[in-house]
Parts: sequence; structure tokens; C-alpha cells
Amino acid sequence: MVLKRVNSLEHYASRRFTISATSVVKDHFPYCRPMESIEGARQPDEPSTVCSFAHYDYLDLAGDARVLAAAKAAIDAKGTGAGASRIVGGELAMHRDLERELSEFLGVEDALTLVSGYGANVALISHLLVKGDLILVDESAHNSIMTGTQLSRAETIAFRHNDLDHLNALIEQHRETFSRVLVVVEGLYSMDGDIPDLPQLITICRRQGAWLMVDEAHSIGVLGETGRGISEHFGIPAGEIDLIVGTLSKAFGACGGVFAGSAV
Repeated sequence: MVLKRVNSLEHYASRRFTISATSVVKDHFPYCRPMESIEGARQPDEPSTVCSFAHYDYLDLAGDARVLAAAKAAIDAKGTGAGASRIVGGELAMHRDLERELSEFLGVEDALTLVSGYGANVALISHLLVKGDLILVDESAHNSIMTGTQLSRAETIAFRHNDLDHLNALIEQHRETFSRVLVVVEGLYSMDGDIPDLPQLITICRRQGAWLMVDEAHSIGVLGETGRGISEHFGIPAGEIDLIVGTLSKAFGACGGVFAGSAV
């Protein structure tokens, strides 16, 4: 199945109308409900015993006293903003320290942080491949991945969710037609709660000369003995994955995105 490009402006206009119409009945408006704090992600009109499965502070770090103290100390020492883009204005040393710690934690050579986990997928996929390349993506992949494929000039084909026989068949069918091939999966699919067969994925990609990208947004902090994601879960060195993408807004309890892999 070749992914169809959608008219984002028409889609946005349609969604905006729908939400505006819904907001007329404010008692039933399901979005953007106010919270007093992040602790427990409780809604103001719900009892404290309600547990929200919509929020993703997986390790309860966002309100941890040690994290809050470190954040306050960083604000006192460094301020609240970067001041300019890294390319134009230079980068804060603490950003490189963070990236070094993240690469060490993930078990790869280097990492680059961005302001958004969603943006990390969009930026990496849309810029990495060009016309004449091919992206093979799990049909259940996150919208940020799909948006990246839509912005890329590469051809995109979706394979059935976690069906690696289908993936392999597609690579064998199309590999000779394209210069470079990228396979994109998630380490843990948040809507389905399942994971891909990483060892088989690596075998397929190595045999077919394809790159493997794994979005670890939901698997970091959840899979593996020490929460390092799907590679640790399977006992495979993270360096066997060509590109790892993650977010700081899930288990890390902050915000931002990261992609990691071999150093240039």
C-alpha cells in the first residue's frame, strides 16, 4: 500500500470546524481540559482515585523533588531559554552534556537533541532520504513518522503491522529499484502495546542492505532491565540499530526529542 499524501490545510480546516462546533457544548468538550498540576494528571472534577492512562510520565519523574530541585538550579545558573538557534548563536554547554549522557545511556556513539519528539521524527525522516530512495514503514507507526514520510521526496510503502514477512517481501520486490532503503518501526507501539521482533528486523535489514530506524519514544524507561529500550530487552547492542529516535516527554518527564546513532 503506497501512502497517499493528504492536503494538510483541508484536513486542518475540517478538524478546526469540528472542534469549534463541539466547543459550543462546553460541558462535553473532550479536549484541553484544565489541570491544577502535573502530579497524577488528575482532572479537577474527578476524584483523586482516578488513574489516567492518557498521560505518559511513565516513571513519575516530572514531579520528583530531585528533578524539580535540579531544574530550579539550572534556571538560576543558565536562565530559561537558549537565546538563539544553535547554528546561529552557539550552543549551551549543558546541551552537549545532555546529548553525551543520552548517547551513553542509549549505548550509541552520539546523540542530537531537538525541541520536540514529534519534530525529531519529522525532521530526520524528511531530510535523510531523497528522490530515488524508499521508506518502508509499519502501518501502525505514529503520526510524526507518517508526517516525516509525507514531507520526504522518497517513495513510501507501508507494510502490515509487525508483519516482517510482508516487509521482507516488499524489500525483495523493490530493493533494486531504489538507491537507499529505510525501514521505520517503533520500539513499543503505544496504541497496541506490542513490540516488533528486533532480531529479525536487524537480520532482514542487513541482508537487504537497508537502514533500520526505531522510534523508542514509548519503550525507553519501559523495556529492558534498566529501561534502555527494545535493544536491551532483546539483549542486542544498540549500535546494531542504525538510527534511534526518542522523546524526553515520556519516561524522562520533561520535553524535547532526540535521535542517536553512530558519530559522523
